[in-house]
Amino acid sequence: MGKRGDARVIDFHLVDDEIVLLVMVYAKAERANVKAKDIKRS
Repeated sequence: MGKRGDARVIDFHLVDDEIVLLVMVYAKAERANVKAKDIKRS
């Protein structure tokens, strides 16, 4: 069997303007969790 290529995506959706801003995408194997300071920095 092959390995799964899972990724995590953190995004922000503005409902009024129908705009999606992509903040961060990374492989699950690369990082267990995202720290709040990393999200604020992006």
